Amino acid sequence: MDDQEIVKGIQQGDEAAFETLDKELRSSLHDFMKATFDNLNAHEAEEAIQETFIKIYEKASEEGFKIEHSLKAFAKKILRNKAIDILRKKVREASGIKTAWQAPENIIEETMDIECNEAAWNLFCEEHINEANILILSAVRGLNPKEIATQLGIRYGAARQRISDARKKLRLYREHCE
Repeated sequence: MDDQEIVKGIQQGDEAAFETLDKELRSSLHDFMKATFDNLNAHEAEEAIQETFIKIYEKASEEGFKIEHSLKAFAKKILRNKAIDILRKKVREASGIKTAWQAPENIIEETMDIECNEAAWNLFCEEHINEANILILSAVRGLNPKEIATQLGIRYGAARQRISDARKKLRLYREHCE
């Protein structure tokens, strides 16, 4: 089954289509989690993958849903966001933040800014997945250029350049959003 057939099957309630989706993507998503988010334990990684499949099912079930690139790219984008959410939750829990969030006075402007950032990030991820992964390694996992170079098997200077280039590209998406 190709991606369009899988989506059509999901929309028609065909369990075989969802099973095919699971079979084709699960190992790839596990590999992606190990390579990009190895600071999540096995339970957290599996939770993110399960939530990804639920989100794919929900989105694919919507009328008019179309795949822009591939289901694999779509799944990785969702999985990346789910993993980041889990990491943020871990940081909040580790820092002992237990108080409720207080809405700032300029909530409308800040919400629009967040939505703009999210839209820019999602578009950036769709079109530049390798650059997005570099930024995740740097910003989310906190790896320095030397560690990124080692993990990716590239030279230190190349890692620094890739991080710089990715930041520049993301900045352009952000500016376009505003």
